[in-house]
Amino acid sequence: MRISIVLTTFNGEKYIEEQLESIILQTRRPDEIIVMDDCSTDNTVNIVKTILDKKGIGISSKIIVNETNQGWRKNFINGFHQASGDIIFCADQDDIWYDKKLELMAKTMDENPLINVLACNLTPLYEDGATKLASFYVDNYGQNYLECLSLIRDGFTVLRPGCTICFRKSILPWVYSVWSERLAHDEVIWAVGIITNSIYIINEPLIYFRRHGNNNSPSNAKRIDPRLDRAVCELNKVDAIIEHKKMFNIDLEKMKYLERVRTLDKARIKSFKSNNIFMGLALFRYITYYQSAKGWVADLMCIIHG
Repeated sequence: MRISIVLTTFNGEKYIEEQLESIILQTRRPDEIIVMDDCSTDNTVNIVKTILDKKGIGISSKIIVNETNQGWRKNFINGFHQASGDIIFCADQDDIWYDKKLELMAKTMDENPLINVLACNLTPLYEDGATKLASFYVDNYGQNYLECLSLIRDGFTVLRPGCTICFRKSILPWVYSVWSERLAHDEVIWAVGIITNSIYIINEPLIYFRRHGNNNSPSNAKRIDPRLDRAVCELNKVDAIIEHKKMFNIDLEKMKYLERVRTLDKARIKSFKSNNIFMGLALFRYITYYQSAKGWVADLMCIIHG
């Protein structure tokens, strides 16, 4: 089983050496490292070249420096196009991987051919100015070492960040069919895994997930703009999945669920754009479409406070 790492960078000289060394020094070394740099203006690229030349002996490596800024979402997708491995791991520029991350996750994928997407737990590494993670990012999922997720029970909420995820290259056509430039790579990979009943979580932390003031991942801010953006993104994602429903072999139960999500997202978008408290209250009619009642309360409070 050949393993590829897709690592995206942008002005990451502060942390990139520690991250890249933690990848190279794995107990099961990667076969390929692809670094996608998004027009860094600092010393990131030179640091990467030096480390790969000195310590990456035996690992196929490629450094692609974009001619124009692509943004981190598209940068990952472009990196996936370059990957040749059977299993692809996503990597950010500022984390630290446990030395057995590749070994344990690749072994799990090898022993469980029905798993297409696999995530692990994480250990937060907070620095000054960092936003605390939501509990679902940190807490164990279930009681078993290996837990399966399902659409009807868990919905589309991404329970682990992209840097904890690996996936089979064979699902990339599915990923490309759903992805659009507004969507993050990890939420699309997660959606593909959840819609095909092939996503699992290892209940063991295998990465130090560094949190600082410049992280790209979304915060927990209960503001109307990010909630509007997330509703639009989810609607785009669900629309794409429904459009390709034959590809995903979606059964009647899942189709009904997707239609409920689409109905709710359209209503939420309309309410957020109106910023009208009465429209927020009217969302109560869709209370059973939310993952929990707390979601409706949070939406309402955002609309009330503008």
